[in-house]
Amino acid sequence: MRNLNNKGKSGVIQYMGSQGHKQAHYPLWISERTLTFTGTRLPDNAVKISSNPEKWKQVAYAYGYADNKPNNTDGAKFKIDWAVNEKGETVSLDKIDFIKIYTAVNQQCGWLGELSTEILSIDDLHPTATSIHSYDLNSEIDYRDGNLTVTSKRECTLEIYNLQGILLKSERIGQGKSTLPLLLPKGIYLIRTEETSRKLTIN
Repeated sequence: MRNLNNKGKSGVIQYMGSQGHKQAHYPLWISERTLTFTGTRLPDNAVKISSNPEKWKQVAYAYGYADNKPNNTDGAKFKIDWAVNEKGETVSLDKIDFIKIYTAVNQQCGWLGELSTEILSIDDLHPTATSIHSYDLNSEIDYRDGNLTVTSKRECTLEIYNLQGILLKSERIGQGKSTLPLLLPKGIYLIRTEETSRKLTIN
C-alpha cells in the first residue's frame, strides 16, 4: 500500500500475507481507492538490533501513548489536562466522550511487518472524581425488544452515537419515562442525555 504525507514524503506498507498476516491491510468497507487520516505522526521508534537472526527492538516514548510503557508504570497513563488541538496548543476539556486509538507510527520492521497499536482495554483511573458523574445506569436507560426506554428527571435531548462517534439520532424527550422504537444493527452504541450515558451492546 502506497502512502503520502503532507510533507511530500511517500512510502510503502508491504503486504505480509506470506508471514501469516491474512487480514486485509486496507479497510474492506471503504470503496474509495484513497483514504486520508489526520493526526500527528510520531518518530520511528523501532531499531534493528541484529541481522542474523533479524531482531527488532521498540524504544518506548517518554509518556502519554497507548501500547507504549508497561501497564503498571506511570508512563502508561495519560491525563485529560495534557490535551492539545491540531496545532499542538493546550486546550481545556471538562470531559471525554470518545477515545480514538490509532497507530501514530508509520514504520516497517522487516519480517515483522508494520508497527501497530495493540489494545486490550481502557481503564478510568479516577472513577470517584467529582468531575465524573455516577448514576445507576440500568434504571435510567433500558433497551429490549427493539425499544429504548429512558427515565429522565427533566426534559432533555437524547443522543445515540455509533463507535465511530457519528450521531445517529437526536430527539427531545420529556420528564419521566419515554419509550422510543429503535431498530439498530448489531454493534456497540453510546446512548446519552444531559443526565447520564450508557454503552449499549446489541447482539
